[in-house]
Amino acid sequence: GHPSEHERLVHGLAAGRPGALWTDDVRCPVHVEDLAAALCELAVGDGAGVVHLGGAEALSRYELGTLLAVRDGLDAGALRAGTRPSGPSAIRLVPGPQTRRV
Repeated sequence: GHPSEHERLVHGLAAGRPGALWTDDVRCPVHVEDLAAALCELAVGDGAGVVHLGGAEALSRYELGTLLAVRDGLDAGALRAGTRPSGPSAIRLVPGPQTRRV
């Protein structure tokens, strides 16, 4: 497939381009195969309404970038860490009464 914007950024930073991956910007990424399996399960179910899908583990952009660099055989030590200038820093799905694992 085509690399994501984040993957392109990681590859560029590992190659020495200027920039940094934020340590205070947190997301819950989900692997595409897990997402596809969850969507198939939802498609055959009888549920209705809005559904939010995300990974179980919260990772900063820097942590995710490090994992991508290792996966792609890049020098993870070349990645620079930084902080966001401003804005929301942690966007997570918070488990609640309607949350279930698919």
